[in-house]
Amino acid sequence: HSNSRAAAGIASLVGSSPASEVLADAATRFRSISLDQLEQGDVANNTPAPGLFSKSVNTRLNKCDAFVSHSWSDCAPEKWAALQTWRDDFKSSKGREPCVWFDKCCLDQTNIEADLRCLPVFLSSCKRMVVLCGVTYLTRLWCVIELFTFVHIGRKVEELKFEPVLREGQEQEDLMQVANSFLNFDAEQCTCFLKEDKDRMLSIIRTAFGDIQNFNSEVQGIFRQMGWQMKLQSRHLDGLCSEPSPEPEKVGPLTPLSSDSDESSPHSDSDDSGSSGMCRLTRTPCGRRSPLQASSYPLDNYPSDGTSGSDDLNGNSRLE
Repeated sequence: HSNSRAAAGIASLVGSSPASEVLADAATRFRSISLDQLEQGDVANNTPAPGLFSKSVNTRLNKCDAFVSHSWSDCAPEKWAALQTWRDDFKSSKGREPCVWFDKCCLDQTNIEADLRCLPVFLSSCKRMVVLCGVTYLTRLWCVIELFTFVHIGRKVEELKFEPVLREGQEQEDLMQVANSFLNFDAEQCTCFLKEDKDRMLSIIRTAFGDIQNFNSEVQGIFRQMGWQMKLQSRHLDGLCSEPSPEPEKVGPLTPLSSDSDESSPHSDSDDSGSSGMCRLTRTPCGRRSPLQASSYPLDNYPSDGTSGSDDLNGNSRLE
């Protein structure tokens, strides 16, 4: 598939392995987990939990319902609630539990580097991307890289689902902060543990989009096209958005991931596994460094002392 090749191209830019090698590796390493196997405590923090990996299963490329993108710095209870909102909507629509790629469950902590370099492949192999979007989401470099991958491989905006993560009692403030983070989005303001990693990622974005502003405009356009403000109003968050949602605008020549639209069985035996792309990203737990040694990806802030680490907005993540 064309978007598989695009994802592989991203991986080749970021990593050093041939795209064909990463595609083959991703096909054997791709996993998903049924959301009825997850409990709130499982994702309450980013402390490594090897037992969660055993709850996920090997999955054929293109047979996973959703790639869940999130920031570990956003509020855990509200993030869990947002995930359950999307899950309930999916079950109502499809009549079954969704199977998703979720970092803490689907990354093999015994060989994390091998999984991380395949990450764009994993994203492109999911039928949609679900963004659990709180106030810190767009400040994290690796969250932005996920958005970059989604846009660059030519996915439809309809395949992107935002679920707001708003803290109880602070919904209005959080909503305005999230809305402003999209409307004023600037990839150069994102944080990363190591400056050289940030510079490298921004260079890749510039290569793909011509300059950072073009990419910024893509992200801003996605927000407007999603009509997220109207969605929030429909969920009875009255008064949180005083401005009407602008008319949808085109975000570019986006194309579907694949022609396979049958979602009745995410683990079908039919294999349309052309979807792939690799990237040496770094959700590196327990003080280990992956090749890029960055630490802003959702599992990036695993602390080395076994405590629950938390990204701060300066990009520090207690790896050392």
